[in-house]
Amino acid sequence: MLVYADAQVHGRFKKLASQLRRAAKHPHDPDAVHDMRVATRRFMQGLKVFGQFFDRQSTKKMRRRLRRLMQLSGEARNCDITLELLELAGFDGGKSATHLRRQRKHAEAILAELLRRWHKRKLDVQWLRHLRVVTGISGDWDCSSPVEGNARRALPALATEFFAAGTVAARKSADYEKLHQFRLLAKRFRYTLELFQPVFGPEMNRGVKALRGLQDKLGAMNDCVTALGLIADNPGAATAIEKLLAERETACRTHWRQHFTARQKAWWLDWLSRPLDQTTDRKPLRKPITMENRLVGVSKGQAA
Repeated sequence: MLVYADAQVHGRFKKLASQLRRAAKHPHDPDAVHDMRVATRRFMQGLKVFGQFFDRQSTKKMRRRLRRLMQLSGEARNCDITLELLELAGFDGGKSATHLRRQRKHAEAILAELLRRWHKRKLDVQWLRHLRVVTGISGDWDCSSPVEGNARRALPALATEFFAAGTVAARKSADYEKLHQFRLLAKRFRYTLELFQPVFGPEMNRGVKALRGLQDKLGAMNDCVTALGLIADNPGAATAIEKLLAERETACRTHWRQHFTARQKAWWLDWLSRPLDQTTDRKPLRKPITMENRLVGVSKGQAA
């Protein structure tokens, strides 16, 4: 388990280092900034999930700096998102857009300077030295069990939490804060699942793909909320984006009800709990599953 965790975290760090270099060269590119942020979140989640295998004190400064990076890059990213929505709403030539472009350029300069300093000091090389695994620390993962056994014990509980939160967030009475918190939880769930993608079969690929589709819809809603906070002085644009937000919110809730049903939950718990040698390329369950069978599937996974 320790060797596997080390490989996964180092793999994500390698991707992060690559995206940091790319963003340092192209801070004006919205895609470069976005990809850097995704790589940062994925690495941070990997470090959190497998935290017992790494010395928290030695990675403390690195985690603090990465949080600062997310804050600064978020300011540039928010401008990019809002400019895209203004263009979509037909307001890309107004004062709000001009102000946002200046704001984006300012955020870009600050971000570029930070990344240049990091590159000059070769912080990625320093951080890599701190990513040494440690032994003898107790935690959620059982080093005496194989990776598969650990995954079957932990992942079904995360899936249950995900479906419970999604059911609440999908209700018409749920406010945006609940949707926002669910968006963050769904993101963490997906990034955690991806850590175990190498030990699962095609069902994991389908599960991750389903989560990605849901995240796209949740993210589209969040983009609108972000934009509304930056264009409060433009009533016309705000009205257009509020209308778009309502449409995206309806689409998101509909998507959840169609693709994350009770039957789909049973499918998730089934393949996440099933021993690897019993995992086959099965499609999501089409027929109802009894509560008795569902509980048997979960209990087997948790007992491993």
